[in-house]
Amino acid sequence: MEQEKKIKLAAGFITQAKKIVILAGSGMSADSGLPTFRDKSGYWKNASIDHFKMASYTTFLNDPVVSWSFYADRISSYRASKPHLGYEILHGWCKRLGEDNCFVFTSNVDQLFLKAGFADQQIYHCHGTLDFMYCSDKSCQSRQTGLKHNSEQLLLKIHNGALPICSCGQIMRPHVMMFGDQSFHHSANDQAIERWNTFLQSIKRTDNLVVLEIGAGSTVTTVEDVTWQLSKVASAVIQINPNKPAPSESDSEWINLNGSALATLMALDDSLCHDFGVSQ
Repeated sequence: MEQEKKIKLAAGFITQAKKIVILAGSGMSADSGLPTFRDKSGYWKNASIDHFKMASYTTFLNDPVVSWSFYADRISSYRASKPHLGYEILHGWCKRLGEDNCFVFTSNVDQLFLKAGFADQQIYHCHGTLDFMYCSDKSCQSRQTGLKHNSEQLLLKIHNGALPICSCGQIMRPHVMMFGDQSFHHSANDQAIERWNTFLQSIKRTDNLVVLEIGAGSTVTTVEDVTWQLSKVASAVIQINPNKPAPSESDSEWINLNGSALATLMALDDSLCHDFGVSQ
């Protein structure tokens, strides 16, 4: 099917939807100038730096100064970024449906959905968010008092070689899931997980659920697994990815749109004829 016809088909499902779930991987942030991970220009494809190694828990344990410097650079990059128009388009659709009828599940740690106006209650950052840190010791009581914000002053100290230290004497760590992570503070996400599960339990067949999977890869399948789970109850899955093929079989209508997040969301919004999307 031609892309234009698929856009119109997808727009029709969005118009009929009473609930929307947005499942976002790193491709959602690419149009905001943030690298993806496994594309040609992605983090893990940079020949000068082994980013895969840098983002591992082993590196954090063996060389926390190098590990923290890597994450401090990413924090600064993410804070300087702005959500592209595609985020605004999605937010516009969700505002029209109502906050209780939309949810964002994302493996991204850049918080661009929050910057775009989505409520914290609407988002589950399944891999954490780089704006925060906590003690690397899983038994430390400070973990029960909440996440600590990574201030600009702290980032400056890290760039100068200093490490953030907990009151217990152990090194603080960023709130992001590392490769081979053994001290990720899963319970820090408990409230978001509870809200997410409550939303899932509220879905009915009559809700004409539309699942938007945007920029999610197939190597780390955290987001993709949720797509498959929700495809069993959705009226349609709209998959937006420039390189990812559609599955051969699915439990619901599966519309594969090969393109970037920004260009595809703009095309969808235009196809909605402004009756449901963001005014241009």
